[in-house]
Amino acid sequence: MVACLWFVCGSSLIWALAYLALCNVNHMHTSEWNCRIIAMIHSLLVTKLVEVMALITGPWPFTTLAHPNTSLQNITLIISAGYFIFDIIWCTVMQTEGYTMMAHHVISAVSLIGVLLHGKSASEVVAVVWGSELTNPFLQIRWFLREAKAYDTKLSKVNDAIFIILFAFVRVGIGAYVDFLVLQSATTVWWIKIGGTAFYLIGLIWMWQILCFAKKRFFSTKKY
Repeated sequence: MVACLWFVCGSSLIWALAYLALCNVNHMHTSEWNCRIIAMIHSLLVTKLVEVMALITGPWPFTTLAHPNTSLQNITLIISAGYFIFDIIWCTVMQTEGYTMMAHHVISAVSLIGVLLHGKSASEVVAVVWGSELTNPFLQIRWFLREAKAYDTKLSKVNDAIFIILFAFVRVGIGAYVDFLVLQSATTVWWIKIGGTAFYLIGLIWMWQILCFAKKRFFSTKKY
């Protein structure tokens, strides 16, 4: 158990060192620019790990609720928990995020570490991690395009459309199915059910905000 916490701390340190190295190499851009590159790297890494587990090595996440964690699942939990701890610290220092995003990060980190120590239910959690991180690169690309003064391009609109569709289908649609499975599971512990539901409710809040944004972005006569 103690070893798992050390691994998470080590993961956080690696993410922090990667960020500092990127800031040194890519010093012509801001610290937030570089932090968002790290966010994209994390998203791509963990989603691919979850896809390997689901499609190649197993187990299939929707049918193995509350099962013992596999080695690859634990590795994914450690990588992601370490990243979220790094990001919580960065966002707190830089004061860049609001309460909803910070709550999302804290719930993510606590759930990942909790499941790692619990030794079970990684299937549910990595499925949620996949759903939440799948849309992240498109969100970061949107920010990069805005910073590069290229937000009024067709590429930007296509990116926004993909982000909105994926968020609605994965975070809200598949997310509802996963939350239903977790709540119905007789073997999943209560705190995982609470954490999963809280995570999903945050997603619903964001979905409403995204729909308001989509209305302005695609149906308004004013530039947005």
